[in-house]
Amino acid sequence: MRRGKPLTIESHAALEVALGAALILVPFVIGLPPGAVMVGIAVGAVLAGLAITGFDPHGRGSLPLSAHAAYDWAVATGLVCAGIILGLAGVTVLTRCFFFILDKPWTLPGWAERALQYAPVAALAGVIAPEIVMQSGQLIATWRDGRLFAAPIGAALFFWRRSVLLTIAGGMAVYLALHLGLGW
Repeated sequence: MRRGKPLTIESHAALEVALGAALILVPFVIGLPPGAVMVGIAVGAVLAGLAITGFDPHGRGSLPLSAHAAYDWAVATGLVCAGIILGLAGVTVLTRCFFFILDKPWTLPGWAERALQYAPVAALAGVIAPEIVMQSGQLIATWRDGRLFAAPIGAALFFWRRSVLLTIAGGMAVYLALHLGLGW
């Protein structure tokens, strides 16, 4: 909603002086850390100084109205961005610390704990299976692919000896022999 009469430069300057004073004093009053107090003092002093220089258009050291408007836009943008950043930080901290903030201990139901035991295997299968049976987003159309033979041989070596190194070495040996030797 727009007012019928625009705000005069004198009223605008008075509001900026009040806002500058608030930015200087509020960090002290609410007990913010020293870094926030210093930022509040700096921004408040610049805002109050701009308001004082912009009060008398014919006075010494006055700024043009366009410079005043540009500074107002910069301050408004900075305050909105700071609010967004602080809001996102608050949501992040809240979601990550949710279980630590609760008064009583929180445990997962038994069915969820049992299901989470299979999560690493399911994630590994979800990453490896498409690499074995797909190429460029399409299913492999021929059986002449070294991956189709190397994967089961690597799995068999793991179940036989329970050695990750043997699994990798055996699977890669079969794959490289078929890929480089036969061109599969």
